[in-house]
Amino acid sequence: MSYGLMVYSVDLDKVIAACGSGDDKLRRMICGRFRNDLSRRQDWFSSEIEGGAPSPFDAIRALIMGDPPMVGHGFMYGYAYKDLVGHFGQSQYNNPFSPCNHAWIEAIGATLTTLGASTLSMSNLQYGGSPVKFPNPDDFPAFGYWSRDDVLAGNDLLNGPEFQSDLVPPDHAEAIDAIRGWLTFAAGRRDAIVAFYH
Repeated sequence: MSYGLMVYSVDLDKVIAACGSGDDKLRRMICGRFRNDLSRRQDWFSSEIEGGAPSPFDAIRALIMGDPPMVGHGFMYGYAYKDLVGHFGQSQYNNPFSPCNHAWIEAIGATLTTLGASTLSMSNLQYGGSPVKFPNPDDFPAFGYWSRDDVLAGNDLLNGPEFQSDLVPPDHAEAIDAIRGWLTFAAGRRDAIVAFYH
């Protein structure tokens, strides 16, 4: 199976405010917008649901309506969190990261460090968690984020006049260019960047 890093530019304040808001109109809107994805996920995880995991629709309901989450089924809440981020955010170009493995992401992180972009930890983007509280998945999806401040600082560095393109290995150039694009877009909207790895 191939894994990839799915990246979004998003106002995390909106995602945080939605969780526990009790906004049933929002719940219905998200479930309607992503109905096909949610139905496929329900089929994919049918045995886990039969074993007591919440359905994808129930997981979204729990996050938005503030229902107590079911302990031990963090993966379903992780995907529901992705649906909320997808609703409020804008997906970003991720071809250099889909498919990819953890070693590739670490290598790109090392290049960011070489470039002096210390606020842009690829480990934080892949595994840094969520500002929204729900049971952690035991496995996939993994997720993390760069805060608005991280984005603004990283954008100043990687898209500023001091950017040293000669420090980027040729095989990392497309990935670094993609990250620069994420930063340009997110900084223009004063967004955070959130990623999911699965």
